[in-house]
Amino acid sequence: MRRKKIVFFVGLFILLITSLLIYLYNFFTVKRVYVIGNVIPLRGINSLSKENLLLFNNKNVESNLKNKNPSVKNIIIRKTFPNILNITTIRREAIIEITDGKRVLYLDEDGIVLEINHLNSKLPQIKTTLITFGLGNMADWKMIKAKNLIIELEKKGIFTDQIAVDDNSGNYILKTNNKIEIIIPLKMEINILSASLQLIISRFRIEGKIISKIDFQFEKPVVVLKNGGKMSSYL
Repeated sequence: MRRKKIVFFVGLFILLITSLLIYLYNFFTVKRVYVIGNVIPLRGINSLSKENLLLFNNKNVESNLKNKNPSVKNIIIRKTFPNILNITTIRREAIIEITDGKRVLYLDEDGIVLEINHLNSKLPQIKTTLITFGLGNMADWKMIKAKNLIIELEKKGIFTDQIAVDDNSGNYILKTNNKIEIIIPLKMEINILSASLQLIISRFRIEGKIISKIDFQFEKPVVVLKNGGKMSSYL
């Protein structure tokens, strides 16, 4: 009889503990998800309603959501107990347009390929013969270098309209917003180029000479003036 009572109470205790655990699990299961930011709809959030906040791993979920949403630059998740998730998103913004004549895509500051220019503003363009990279991926090294070149020149007050990648000659052909054409070897270092270019343009401007073309394929860059004159730079 005593043994039956012990078995009964042990069983009752196990049942109570199990019921409590089930109640607590359900109590802390996500009931509401709030998305704050400009990336809507956010793919992958429907499955979060099955998650439990006590077992929830913010970093893993943030990483998974970023992988499913290539237009998202950053995601921050905060838990509000007992059952609410707050998700803040930061969207990637296009800074450069890329085209092969058939497709138009965009790059953000990290070199990630985007489909849409949300800002609807005119952007510097990189022109290539064939786009081989997909949405959400990193562009190839030529595109990345062209992007970095555009950014670096802008810091020097030199603004780019277009860069064409000429694989046959192994050069970038850059056109500035004031119609100067600049021929740049693909392998030339950006910091050397930007410093040299700033120096050439400023010196010729001081002398009142209007540049139409600068060619960096030679040891001393060749400068062609708008009046047809040609000379080596002072570098």
